[in-house]
Amino acid sequence: MALGCFNEALGLIDKDKDPGYYGIILHDIADAQVAAGNLPEAVTAYREAMTFKLKRLPAHPGDLATTMEALVDCLIDCGELSEAEATLGKLAGILPQIARGEERAIHMHGVGRAYERLAGAGMPDAYAEALSAYTEAAELVDRDADPGFYGVIMHDIGDTRLASGNAAEAAAAYREAAAYKRKRVPAQPGDLAATMLALVDCLIESGDLAEARTALDELPAIVRQIPEPSYRAARLRQIGAAFKQLAEAGQADAYPAALTAYTDALLLIDAAGDPGTYATVLNETGSIFKAQGQYEQARDAYQRAVEHMRRDPDGRYQLASMLVDLGRMRLQLLGQLPAAASEAAGPDLEPEDSAESDQAPTGRARR
Repeated sequence: MALGCFNEALGLIDKDKDPGYYGIILHDIADAQVAAGNLPEAVTAYREAMTFKLKRLPAHPGDLATTMEALVDCLIDCGELSEAEATLGKLAGILPQIARGEERAIHMHGVGRAYERLAGAGMPDAYAEALSAYTEAAELVDRDADPGFYGVIMHDIGDTRLASGNAAEAAAAYREAAAYKRKRVPAQPGDLAATMLALVDCLIESGDLAEARTALDELPAIVRQIPEPSYRAARLRQIGAAFKQLAEAGQADAYPAALTAYTDALLLIDAAGDPGTYATVLNETGSIFKAQGQYEQARDAYQRAVEHMRRDPDGRYQLASMLVDLGRMRLQLLGQLPAAASEAAGPDLEPEDSAESDQAPTGRARR
């Protein structure tokens, strides 16, 4: 096992003569503990690794920062938010010692993500620290030499601004992120699609439906370039959901585009190997048919979704929801039958001209 190798190696090193290398092996031990799901043990090893790396001469601030960032992530996973924040505070004094701007940018980006995680874990004031770290990282990057990394940082700035309630500023950051990700060589269509989908969601939230539609119309061609089928299917589902949102916001012609995206996603999902996901997408197509008044197609899609979800041993609650959708659609179709039968029978007969016709009816009303 990896952990056994690292522990044996650790026993061969004189921690006083070579504290730096001793700290490196301790970091590897911590990584192995994380992989095994032993987070408390990993925290202990990262702390010890940090202690020995601090003794290293000459100092290696980049290596020390790597361990401190790993410790912070592990502390957040353990719910130790206060210690994670305190460690980030110590890290702020280490990063200026990193001479190379590109390397410092990588670590500043990691610090930003750590603060963003803290904010998401219940410390919303950390969004300001995340934004500060991301902004500094962006200033350190040569955006022309490394447009992909600059685009990643700008995307994270967009996420942070959106979480802070600044949708307009978030949209501006996503636009810039997409512009630079387009320049990346080799292209990373999945990464670009993630940013454009974030931009679309932000624009829909802001009410800028025209720009959202323009971006969405471009996305299917980009997503088709993603080599991994499951990743491509996931993005197509997001595109379908976004088109559906546009349709519900008044662009009714977006429903067919939503249906196309969902249908294309179905072609990429292994119905036998992943019946739950396949059923979920089928159910989403049913909701599109329903929204367009195509109730029989909706019923058929809901029925197929139920059949596939029955084969997912972990899909009990999803199956319940899909059965409700199917049941309601069957009721809706049944409710149309009396009206259809009435129309086929011709117009209702008018009541006869008699004294009885002027009297209030008693019991059930007659047709």
